[in-house]
Amino acid sequence: MFDLHRLWDALGFQPDPLIEVNSLHTITRPAEVPATQFEAFALLCCWQIWKQRNGFVFQGETANLHRTLVACRAEAEVWGARAPKGCEGIGTRWCETVSLATSSKTELGPIL
Repeated sequence: MFDLHRLWDALGFQPDPLIEVNSLHTITRPAEVPATQFEAFALLCCWQIWKQRNGFVFQGETANLHRTLVACRAEAEVWGARAPKGCEGIGTRWCETVSLATSSKTELGPIL
């Protein structure tokens, strides 16, 4: 099973320990992520979780928190470069949020 709570905790999200997928919109937003772009940032993270899980299931890869955070940061750079007018700099803010999580004292080992 994929331990999502370690990822959410590292990013500063405040999920309920028993949260269901259909309740992701109830996660408390980290202060570093602008409210207007929070849902997009959460989806970006979910996309990387999906990719890590597929790598684990179909290619036997070992998923770990550090690799997932690095993938989130790389994807944030891409998404930020494609941000609509009025959202300039959002990729940088997302990257900063992920970089803080990567450099934190959080254990970055396996998450599956």
